[in-house]
Amino acid sequence: MPQPWVKWAYQPARAEDVPAAFMRAYAVAMQPPMGPVFLSIPLDDWHKPALGPAVIRSVSERTAPDTQRLRSFAGRINRAERPLLARTVSPHDRC
Repeated sequence: MPQPWVKWAYQPARAEDVPAAFMRAYAVAMQPPMGPVFLSIPLDDWHKPALGPAVIRSVSERTAPDTQRLRSFAGRINRAERPLLARTVSPHDRC
């Protein structure tokens, strides 16, 4: 796969998964910061019919967190007996 040169790379396991994978690839590519994605579609899948309609996704351009969700999250942390916040490190994180 062409990592780390793309934001997301994927090869659907089944022909039925191609429409959803395509929609996700588009959504990821359009999210800031916009960038390239890689979607590998095996040649065997090109002539197979898609099953059902493609799911239309929207890309949010919102840059601030939802105030209500943030309050709800803070409330759950405040009520917790032993709160824990875990964060993973991504290769895309800046030091």
